[in-house]
Amino acid sequence: MSDSKKSAMELIAGSTGVQMAAAALAAFDPSKPPTMSMVSALLPVLLTSLARIRADKRLQDWMDEVDSRLRLLGDHLNHFSDAQYRLTVGIVQTAFETIDEEKLRLLKAAILNIAGSDYLSGFHAQWFSRILRDVSAAEINFLAKHRDAMWFSFGAPAERDNGTVYLEAGTIEATLVRGAINLGLINRGPGEGTASDTGSYQPAPFVPELLDLIVGKKAEG
Repeated sequence: MSDSKKSAMELIAGSTGVQMAAAALAAFDPSKPPTMSMVSALLPVLLTSLARIRADKRLQDWMDEVDSRLRLLGDHLNHFSDAQYRLTVGIVQTAFETIDEEKLRLLKAAILNIAGSDYLSGFHAQWFSRILRDVSAAEINFLAKHRDAMWFSFGAPAERDNGTVYLEAGTIEATLVRGAINLGLINRGPGEGTASDTGSYQPAPFVPELLDLIVGKKAEG
């Protein structure tokens, strides 16, 4: 049947996203321990789609490595929470849409760190999946570089504050912070009004947990 004769439902059901979701649901029955890793469950659908769009070998290598590393978790993988499985699926889906090598590296780190993230809630899984889909590697690396910063401030300071990162208009750093603001990773400070590119902004409360997931926990001392 040609695409022009297919119903809207048939076209949707044939989409990669729907096939991936179906594969994930089939592999994970909440009433039973999972029998395979999420990447293994999604691999047939992903590889079919990869062949169709001629994706490069980099993504296939990414999937192979992640799958082999997840298998090493053994029984621990069987005790993933619903939230951990949902985030795993979300990251795999994002990787499939990612061509940037550095972002793929960060996604790999995130998916492998999920095993040690027992704090994850359903909110974390949904929110982190959305952020990881849209955030750039440069934005994450900027936040990781300044993970001790209490404030980000546009404009020249009246006097220096070691807890504040000052941003000069037109710089790459200022652009990265604007991107992080748009994603909800950085929030305008209380009492700062609504004018853009002025005043102080602070990291959202969940940013430390997100960075722990992607780049690992901060070294003590």
